[in-house]
This record gives sequence, C-alpha cells and structure tokens, in this order.
Amino acid sequence: MRKFFVTPFLIEGSDVAGALYSDTLQIELASLRNSQSAAFRHRDPAYLFPKEVRDAVNLNKDFLFLGHNFTQYGHFILETLPMLTALLESKDVSGFFLPWGSRDDLLYSSLALLDIDSSRVYVHREKSVVTSRFRIIDRPIVINNSLVSMSSYYPVVARLKEKAVHSSKSRLPKKIFLDRKPDRVSIEIYERVASFFVKNGFTRIRPEQYSLLEQVRIFSLANDVASFPGSQLHNTIFSSSYCRVIEVGDTRSPMKSLENQVICDLISGVKKIFVPYAKDSDDLLSSIFRIL
Repeated sequence: MRKFFVTPFLIEGSDVAGALYSDTLQIELASLRNSQSAAFRHRDPAYLFPKEVRDAVNLNKDFLFLGHNFTQYGHFILETLPMLTALLESKDVSGFFLPWGSRDDLLYSSLALLDIDSSRVYVHREKSVVTSRFRIIDRPIVINNSLVSMSSYYPVVARLKEKAVHSSKSRLPKKIFLDRKPDRVSIEIYERVASFFVKNGFTRIRPEQYSLLEQVRIFSLANDVASFPGSQLHNTIFSSSYCRVIEVGDTRSPMKSLENQVICDLISGVKKIFVPYAKDSDDLLSSIFRIL
C-alpha cells in the first residue's frame, strides 16, 4: 500500500478528470482509464497544488483502487464488474471507485449477489481531494480496443451464473431475440428481422426490463441469442459456451462486431455468427435464413 491523493471525478463533454497523485504530488498514470480509442480524454493536471494537499480529507484506510463505477450497463459489465474479483480475493481490504454516472444501483446489486459486504466499497462522489493508502488494481480491458486479461472476469461471472441458476425453477425461453430501439436500422428492417426470428421460435425480450440476476439467468440458460448490436448483447458474457449468438449488423457496425462485443463473446466462448448488414430487407432476411 502507498499513500495517494485522489481528486474528485468530473466529466464535461468529452473531457474527464479524477486521478490518483503520489506523495510527490505527481499524477499516477495507472489510475487513468485507458481511453485512447474511446470518446473521452483525461484532462487531469500533472501535479497538485500545495493548498489541495493541505485541505485533503484523510480517509485513513487501506483501499484497492478499482477505477470507475459505470452507470451504463455495457460499460459496467466490461469495466466495473471484473474489478470486483479483487474484493473476492482480498477479503480484508476495501475497494475504492470513482463514479462514472449518477447512480450506484448496478454496483450494489452486484455486491449483494457476490456476497461482498457493501460497506467494503467506497464511491468517491465528494468534490474534495482525499488521501489514503492504495494499491492500484490493473484493469483487464482497453475499452473499444482489446482485452488485456480474462482472468478477472471468470470468478465474478462464475459466481453470478451459479447464483442465477439456483435462483428460480421457472421455465425460460431457450431461443431469445433481444429487443431494442431501432436507431441504427430502419423500423421496417428492424420489425421484419424481429418477426422473422419470432416465426423461427425465438422469444422477443428487453433485457433492461429484468434485474441483473434475471439477465444472467436468461443468458446462461439460452441455447440461441439473436440481436442487432448494442449493450444488451454484452450479456453474452454470461452465456454458456454451447450458445449460438447471431448478431445482425447495422449501419454502425455493418460487417463485423465492435471490439467490446468481441471481448464479451471471447470471454464466454460462445459460437458466434455475424450477419452483415444489408439495406434491402429481403437480402438481409435471406442471409439470416441461410444460417437458421
């Protein structure tokens, strides 16, 4: 553990701030989110001013610095959830997050499902500089770019799936089509594709209408998942390796999956099929028909 100062999280447009600073008052680059390929850029100063140091609130506790707690579901699954593995492995120390979003619902529901005491987690929402002793936990992903390590995903995903499978005995559909707002394809194409899957035995569901535990259970037990791209499809991280995932391209990702989705599929080892986007709905349906 080393002494660090932590500046409050701030987001303005595409600029973000909030970082760890060493006892020599210089920024610790390992505390920053690697956003080289994302839409946000850190604008933190290289060093702190003496007054900021003098006014810093001493938390007087040992923490694991776990990066950011994301409100957005897809980023939470990819960036926040795997960091909780460190709390499963180090039961005598607390975790420290900077808040990326206004709510902590996903975080606290995950802690409960993982049997991690919520009092062990601190989300720094105050607007003041704080100081304490930290160990920085490496992040497993370069967002929108590449997977650095899969090892931190496995313990949390496995425990959530175990909880989900034993949570209920109700029957669930084995073939699901993920409903979402058709913002990157025409309504006509979207509805024709959705209806085609339904006619072939798929059930339309909206994952966001379910709790985290319910979503984990639905995906872990599904044999077939079909969807246009989007964060709802990141739930394939909870799918079984025998699951067939059919992703239908849209105008944003017409020819292949985006990197974040590739990472989710890689972690779970699903059988992935990508159907390239076509402006003509008949052509698109013909492509889907050939793989069903």
